[in-house]
Amino acid sequence: MADAGEDIFMKHFKALKRKCPPADLTSVLDLDNPGSFTNKISRITPKGVSADSMFGLLPVSEWRAYELLDVPGAIIIRNPFTEMLRRYFVCRCLSDYPRQPNISNLDTSPRIFPEIWQAGCHPNSDLRARKYLHKLRWVTLGYHYDWTKKVYSQESCNDFPQDLSTTTQHIVQAVLGESCDFKAEAAIVNFYHLDSSLSGHTDHSEFDLAAPLISVR
Repeated sequence: MADAGEDIFMKHFKALKRKCPPADLTSVLDLDNPGSFTNKISRITPKGVSADSMFGLLPVSEWRAYELLDVPGAIIIRNPFTEMLRRYFVCRCLSDYPRQPNISNLDTSPRIFPEIWQAGCHPNSDLRARKYLHKLRWVTLGYHYDWTKKVYSQESCNDFPQDLSTTTQHIVQAVLGESCDFKAEAAIVNFYHLDSSLSGHTDHSEFDLAAPLISVR
């Protein structure tokens, strides 16, 4: 039994990210071996549009999609993207999305380098530019997230990327059906170093908590 005030979620998170001694990951879902977790996940068949015409997405019939039995509505799609689309969005996340008017963690003061990725990765970039790029942690798109108040700002907003909006809309409609009127309006792009990780958290700042929430990793 947990002690009063103990954060059980964080306790398990720290145990799973432990490096010395290595963490025991036998209880962690392995979707490359779904047969070992039939009591936790159930294979589902996307029921929406055909993906043949979707830019960069595999045909829906090839998706490996699973629903978590203990968390109704939580769906994991193992392989919706083609290699081409993965590379495309990697380039967009690094080269394009950090550009203003999108907001990043580097915007607490005037930007030293407006083109963050280009400045830090240019063959002739100096140490200052590379260190600046190394500090990039997140970028917000569309309705920008206020990290102090933990809410999305309705006063701070710019156009949401059309390519990301179209891709997420196709995914949602493939799972929930074409009648699902989904349109992405906000996103947070996180940048991780090899020694960093995303801490456990809940997403509860959205205006419409009934709308689908998509996480791409």
